[in-house]
Amino acid sequence: MPKIPRNIKDTSLKNLEVLDNDATVYSDPSRKGFLVEINSQGRIIFSYEYKFNKNIRQIPLGTHPSVSLEKARSKWLESSKKVLDGKDIWLYDNVEALEENKPKEAEEVTRILSESEILLFWKKIDSINRLSAITKLALKLILLTGIKKEDLLLATWDDINIKKRSWALHSKKEIFLNSLSVELLLEIQDFEHHTAYSNTALKQAIIASNNKVINLSPGTLDRALNDKGCQRLGINPFTPNDLAETHTTLIEENEKMIATFGEDKKEYIAEYIKSLVGN
Repeated sequence: MPKIPRNIKDTSLKNLEVLDNDATVYSDPSRKGFLVEINSQGRIIFSYEYKFNKNIRQIPLGTHPSVSLEKARSKWLESSKKVLDGKDIWLYDNVEALEENKPKEAEEVTRILSESEILLFWKKIDSINRLSAITKLALKLILLTGIKKEDLLLATWDDINIKKRSWALHSKKEIFLNSLSVELLLEIQDFEHHTAYSNTALKQAIIASNNKVINLSPGTLDRALNDKGCQRLGINPFTPNDLAETHTTLIEENEKMIATFGEDKKEYIAEYIKSLVGN
């Protein structure tokens, strides 16, 4: 693998040669795993490659010129420190990188679930055998708390105080945990019951990692609610973050009802779900 010059700058990246009319990957002699790929069309892509449990992992760091060489190196430094700490960032910590580097799409249209759809979701999600227990719990937790998928996947147990019923999100917001949320979190803590961790190698990696609340890859929750998943629920397609928006909308639209709960008004969503399912 050819090496980039030590004194290379943003302006000289375009001077890197494409060998044999094909995409060529250059390594950085000063930064282990920092790669610069240039293809025949002149597109320049930064990435970080590392080894974890004998597996080669590669994390996207951005495309030039949207991401500068300095910015890509800064991302490399942050990621390499996590790997040195024993964290498999490809599996757990690349949520933000994936979101930042995915192609720009049309603005997402939020969908709010109706009361009948909420009931179908809550009662039928557990019957979908192809979904792991942890995936089902995660989706329910999003609806109960209003936490966005991205915040949920970044959360660690250090962020949660079950006794005080509080959750400090990475977005700097702190939320109250209603009674049903606490029940779900206690179930999630019961690690051995998670069918998602039946793979021994994955279980060992998780135990040695970073104390995540939900140890799932970024696309898992979206795939759970793909067309077939929603068909099994009998609901029109929706996303994990639509569940979070549904939570927020329920709060906004029922302020008068919530006020009648007095000191227990933060329990409204939990009581609402209980009344729907008849528990």
